[in-house]
Amino acid sequence: MISRLLTQYGIDVGSVMRPDPMLIGDMSEKTYNTFYVPEAVGSTYIPAQDDFFIPNGIKSVLGFGGVLSAGKLFVVIMFSKASIPADVANKFNAIGASVKEAVEPFVGNKVFA
Repeated sequence: MISRLLTQYGIDVGSVMRPDPMLIGDMSEKTYNTFYVPEAVGSTYIPAQDDFFIPNGIKSVLGFGGVLSAGKLFVVIMFSKASIPADVANKFNAIGASVKEAVEPFVGNKVFA
């Protein structure tokens, strides 16, 4: 799922493990986004079908994340037992922007000891 989210940002997953210094410059216009799978069961984007999604009755997956000023990524992924309609998922763009704004002051600081 993280791989799919990174792909939606236009990031090669391998580049996260071996970052290119130009990566952040290329992402200046992509500072936050959402990840949405309306039907999790059977989706090729969702691994662990038999181990997690089916036994727990997960219907939809919704996530959002972004790139902070220091080039660090943040991601929040939610698993829902209720189906999430597309119009509701689209509202999470604003939440992603708000979370980015809230987290930004902590970039480079220790949050947990």
